[in-house]
Amino acid sequence: VCSSDLHELARFSGKGAALHARLDGAAKAIAELRERPGNTPADKTFADQSDKTVYQLAAAVRAAERMPAARRRAAHRAVVTELDRLEQGLLRELGVG
Repeated sequence: VCSSDLHELARFSGKGAALHARLDGAAKAIAELRERPGNTPADKTFADQSDKTVYQLAAAVRAAERMPAARRRAAHRAVVTELDRLEQGLLRELGVG
């Protein structure tokens, strides 16, 4: 991990900091996918849907900050499940997975 990565991570805080960092990484990958040369309409549709999902997941993580611990953990597990799916889809779209 380089120092710029550590600086980047420092801007995330709270119980959901790691999830916010993953969501930020997913948002950046979506932007890269959207800007990739030779994109198809399907690529744009996937990027648009993925952006919406990232927004919803980030809202869920923010809302979970104020929940009791057991509910927060359950919410975070649900976000992790959806984020894992999103990241797998991104990898497929980028030709990595």
